[in-house]
Amino acid sequence: MNKLTGFIMILVVAALMAVPVSAQTSSEGDQEKITSPFSPTVVPIPVLDEHKIYEIKHQNVVDIAELIPVSVIASAQFNTISLSANPQVHEIVASIIEKHDVPKRTVEFQFFLIKANSSPNDGINNDELPEKVLTALNEVAGLTRYKNFELIAAPILRTLEGSNAQIEGGGNRESVYDISINGIGISRDADKHLIRVRSFRTTSSSARINTSFEFTEGEMTVIATSRIPDNTSSDVNSFIVFVTAKVL
Repeated sequence: MNKLTGFIMILVVAALMAVPVSAQTSSEGDQEKITSPFSPTVVPIPVLDEHKIYEIKHQNVVDIAELIPVSVIASAQFNTISLSANPQVHEIVASIIEKHDVPKRTVEFQFFLIKANSSPNDGINNDELPEKVLTALNEVAGLTRYKNFELIAAPILRTLEGSNAQIEGGGNRESVYDISINGIGISRDADKHLIRVRSFRTTSSSARINTSFEFTEGEMTVIATSRIPDNTSSDVNSFIVFVTAKVL
């Protein structure tokens, strides 16, 4: 092999060795510009609902369930509330239960059972009545035809929040009374307690009252009035119930 042939072979070998390097460089440049169809895509994992059971320890389970703004299952038998929801809803439910499922409080009611008469002769002559009741009776006298008021009884009744209670007493036919209250609830109204009674019933002197009421703690409130049948007098007699209460 002469020198010219050897020189040509060296050039051919050098050219063949340079081709892969050039192709590789070109290929890498193209890859930098083209996005691969196999690039990973981030798919969010859905948050699954979680089923939880909450035990109600102090209050009525139905009353607590009514405060929750989503559908729940309330079991009076096991005193529990259950639901399936995401973590955010469970946080809301837990906070509502924590706020309202507190130990039951004692409420002391003071009732004033008063017989009102349309006769203007006597007026209000009873030193046993507190100032709040006297003020309320003066307002009644100014707005109605009743001018004469007689205290029948002033019973005090203590009971637990959410409970039922009954009291009766009186020494003669004119002063016999019977009071029953059901479904006592307490909530906050600004800086005072708001007291609710779902069912209030009382009888006295042939009069009967059956109603519900709510009022602010410490206030004197007229619950209701009921006409007392009396065919022997031209005067009109009525039975008036005042109440005040405090949370102990």
